[in-house]
Amino acid sequence: MKGSEEKLLNFMEGANNRYIIPVYQRKYDWKYDNCRQLYEDLKKIVIDNRNTHFFGSITSQVVPKGSKIEFHIIDGQQRLTTITLLLLAIRISIKSADKIAKGINTPVQKLFELHLDTGGLSDKTILHYHKLISTILAQATRDRLIPFNIADRNHMKAPKLERKEAAFLDDKQVRHVLELLENEPIKWKTIMYLLIYSGIRRGELLGLEWKDIDFDKKVISIRRTSQAVDHMGIITKSPKNDTSYRTIKLSDTMLDQLREYQQYWQKRRTELDDYWHDEIQIILADGSTQTVPNDRLFTKVDSTPMNPYSVSNWVRKFVKRNNLPYFTPHSLRHTHATLLIAEGVSIPTVSRRLGHSSIATTSKIYIHAIQSADEIASNALEDKLKLEKRKDNAD
Repeated sequence: MKGSEEKLLNFMEGANNRYIIPVYQRKYDWKYDNCRQLYEDLKKIVIDNRNTHFFGSITSQVVPKGSKIEFHIIDGQQRLTTITLLLLAIRISIKSADKIAKGINTPVQKLFELHLDTGGLSDKTILHYHKLISTILAQATRDRLIPFNIADRNHMKAPKLERKEAAFLDDKQVRHVLELLENEPIKWKTIMYLLIYSGIRRGELLGLEWKDIDFDKKVISIRRTSQAVDHMGIITKSPKNDTSYRTIKLSDTMLDQLREYQQYWQKRRTELDDYWHDEIQIILADGSTQTVPNDRLFTKVDSTPMNPYSVSNWVRKFVKRNNLPYFTPHSLRHTHATLLIAEGVSIPTVSRRLGHSSIATTSKIYIHAIQSADEIASNALEDKLKLEKRKDNAD
């Protein structure tokens, strides 16, 4: 069983109870037994229907310019992350959930949602949460709220993420995809072409504006990215890292497709007339808004920025409709890199096109392609030397 965040928060808000974070100990050396004790105390508070308990405070306030309510846990002596994770992501057995529901005279389905046990979280998810908690505790250490960060490398070994081979298409499969795209709407054809021919990320694709394309120099510039964020909508933010700000050389085929799409884009803008927004309000990563000229290459029907997930959904349907081997928009990024390496393009060049933070990152991700290219190079040299040897013998 997993606690429903929304339902649990609604319950707290309506209960008029005061929750106070406990002072279990001040040595900051939490172990399994400490966490279990906190969990058992949480259950007892609910089952006993206590009105007060020394457990910190959960307060709420209305967000300015809106009607949403934010909940804040006021941390006293104990970890903010400990109580937050326990309240919002606690997993218990069905039997325990029934006891808690019975104790507060509330149907169990209103407090909990049933989740099948699939064997725990993935290594990637665990690593993500470890980094998040470590970052929070590091800031708390800098602010002198706690003496040290228990989650840093000096005290806790970070989970090791097993790197999986990136999924990609071979050249024959890519040619087949390009043939199939001839029968698709020009908007989606252009999206797929950019993913294949430039290797840009999905968010970078939807952040593109026409001023980012230089037809004379045959390059596109990556200056922003578009991302879907819960409770915020579609936000515009900076690229992933400093090296993600880059220019990418485009082929003539890609440029021809962009010119054709630009004509379509301008025609569609004229047809929409008053329905087209000459200016749009974008949401920035910090939650603020900014009004900018509407120059995005790819928009929704109402001319506002597209949701990145819509690209993934379209690709999934395209794959299924044409009975293709499974791939995602990000697979086409891997495909772009793999094909370049197979053609002998240097790793630094591939790394720059992809916007990786370092050449080492590219080498780790595409080790399979590098090894294959190395084998081809070795065989090519051997064939050449054998040929020269035959010529010498003939002489």
